[in-house]
Amino acid sequence: MQNTGVENRLPLFVILAVIASAFFWAAPAHMLSGSQVYGHYNLAFDFDPSRYVNLLTANAEAWSARDAASEFWIKHPFYLLHRPLVQVLMTVGLSPLWAVLGLSILLGVLSLLVFDQILRRLELPPTIRAAGVLLFASSATQIACVVVPDAYAAALPGILLAIWMVMSRAASPGGWPVQRFMLPVYLFGVTATNLVFAAMAEFAVQMTTQPLVRAVRNLVIWGVVSAALIAALLVALYPHDMLGAASDPIQALKSVLWVGTLTPDKTIPPASLLTMLETMFAFSLSAPVPSVVMIPGATAALPQIPMHDFRVFDYSAIGFVALVGWLTLLVLGLVGLLRGLRTQQGVAIAMALGFMLAFNLAFHVYFQYRGSVFLYAGHFFPPVAVMAAVGIGQLHRLARGQTLAIALAILVLALLNAANTFAQMDAIRAGIVAGGY
Repeated sequence: MQNTGVENRLPLFVILAVIASAFFWAAPAHMLSGSQVYGHYNLAFDFDPSRYVNLLTANAEAWSARDAASEFWIKHPFYLLHRPLVQVLMTVGLSPLWAVLGLSILLGVLSLLVFDQILRRLELPPTIRAAGVLLFASSATQIACVVVPDAYAAALPGILLAIWMVMSRAASPGGWPVQRFMLPVYLFGVTATNLVFAAMAEFAVQMTTQPLVRAVRNLVIWGVVSAALIAALLVALYPHDMLGAASDPIQALKSVLWVGTLTPDKTIPPASLLTMLETMFAFSLSAPVPSVVMIPGATAALPQIPMHDFRVFDYSAIGFVALVGWLTLLVLGLVGLLRGLRTQQGVAIAMALGFMLAFNLAFHVYFQYRGSVFLYAGHFFPPVAVMAAVGIGQLHRLARGQTLAIALAILVLALLNAANTFAQMDAIRAGIVAGGY
């Protein structure tokens, strides 16, 4: 999987694919703006778009207690650093909503650029890379995370970057002295638990490229430096809170540990292991027909809310065909990863992807609320998508250089997937409107 050198790092085909994706995402975002999804919590996928619109655009005095709850700052400690960019977008004429959506689209573009570099590391030619970028952009996860603002749009490029760095550093051990410390800060800042993905990436690189003693030493150094950088930024952003934590560290630790899944809603059973597997390897790729789940209102006195989610294996004809295409790539990807175990780089990649997938599966079978597991798709989709990317590389190898045919096949799959996802997002919009929102 080692790259042999592609002179044009960002070919015209890829640039056009990224631009087309950004314009495409704007279409369902505009469509959803015809409903009240952006003014509420939990209408779609259990996301909280109104919180992000308010925190990033309104003055602090206008934040509601629910928007600025302490659990948000603990779970997403540095997310507010996106606020200056949103403010700039507002000063150039975008409405508050579209400034936040603009941020989501920019983060989506960043995801595509990193994914393209992963395809480049797999030595794929520009036309196939462009088609692969379009396929990634058409996925249910990428579209949902871009058009319904939450922290997941920012998580996607960070987790992808962790995987890309494994590929790059395993091919050239000993490099990346700065990036290896900046990535954990970014991932922790977006969502604190995402720090584990940076740790998994670093572990995979060290254990496959260094002798055991040196690998352990490097991991300890990485952990100490990363923790120091995170602590320094926490002190800079939250000086009073950190001072209070230093004066009573035990209580501070309890407060952090208690911020997690809320008391389970007994009326809605948790998602099973099978549903988690379906969500990871089906719903996150090709969108099923949305389900409606009645959830409690913000207070006991308020009526129930119809939340639209991807929970049931129920596909339109186009969606099912798209899913079969994705699953074919995943099977080929598994074959490619097994073949790659003969090389140091292949072992590092397989180890990183395996750890990430296993962690997401084990963690979210336990850590979930009212069965909303597509809510976490922004965390488990990146390793699944990279597995599909390896499948594209395997397909290219098996086809013995039939580049145009493969690019066209991936492009057709991307178009089918985009059409299906758009249709399901439109169904969500119609359901929200019909529900009186």
